[in-house]
Amino acid sequence: GESFNRHMSNLYDGRWDTNPLLIERKKQGRLFLFDDVTATSNGTSVVFQYLLSMNSRRDKNAWYEGPMLPLRRCGWNVIFYGNQFVVNNQLDEYDAAMGFLNVPSVAKALFDNRNNRTFSYDLGLVADYATHRKQLETKYRNFVIFHLYGQHMPAKERYPKEFAKFTPNNINRPELNQTQCNDVAHYLNATLYNDLVVDSIIRMFENRNAVVMYLSDHGEEVHNFRNQYGRTDINKDCREAYAPQFDIPFMVYLTPSYAKEHPELATRLEAARHRRFSNDDTPQVICDILGVQSAYVRRQHSFINNSYIAPRHRLITKDKYYD
Repeated sequence: GESFNRHMSNLYDGRWDTNPLLIERKKQGRLFLFDDVTATSNGTSVVFQYLLSMNSRRDKNAWYEGPMLPLRRCGWNVIFYGNQFVVNNQLDEYDAAMGFLNVPSVAKALFDNRNNRTFSYDLGLVADYATHRKQLETKYRNFVIFHLYGQHMPAKERYPKEFAKFTPNNINRPELNQTQCNDVAHYLNATLYNDLVVDSIIRMFENRNAVVMYLSDHGEEVHNFRNQYGRTDINKDCREAYAPQFDIPFMVYLTPSYAKEHPELATRLEAARHRRFSNDDTPQVICDILGVQSAYVRRQHSFINNSYIAPRHRLITKDKYYD
């Protein structure tokens, strides 16, 4: 996910009907929603560095001083499908926007396949994956990463016009002017569209023995408590800015066959729904689910594990904590 402020979604505490499809899946009992998850940064590049590293911000060492997610070395076919950028002749190898993924030695170690084009809307990315699926996947052990454009500002560019359900007239916030109400309406429409995108990804794997994990890199402030759209320098900002910029959705979906074969994971997921967590430890959760054994896998960092030790303070900048 990208730029998903969970306070704008009725999956959490938003008052607008932005996630009807995922709400229905939650009612089926195999979509587990976690309500105390924060981002480790409000910038995509920093978050991705930790999403792909076995080190987290509570470690003494930096993300690049530990190994990257070791799934290829464990025999998994790893596919990265992103809609924000792709490697091409126009993108510098070490581009500042997550350029570490384009360093040849890093990319080769992390991924077996990547896409080579982006799309106006995220469903285009999902459809392209479906078209090339037979060439991308192996018979067993596929680990697929989708990096969506989500609700990234400007949100009005993230959804097709037929998803314009919300208008400024729906916002009903007298303290906002017309432009600000427009921003909120566009963001809600982008969230509604994102609901379909995520549900479509789930549907692609519905008949497989699969787990689908969805989280956002960070949030996005959308006039939540002041006239501010987007993210800020958190080192200079007020405490009220943390919630919209750092509170993110995190959910795990078990397909019918997987839930039947692994009832113990459903029990663990249910027990973890209210545990404090930061998304920089996501690789530890992934390795826990997949049973990866390594000196760098620490079950006490996986919030679905009975050995989990929640961080007392969640670091979000060099010297600032969320808690």
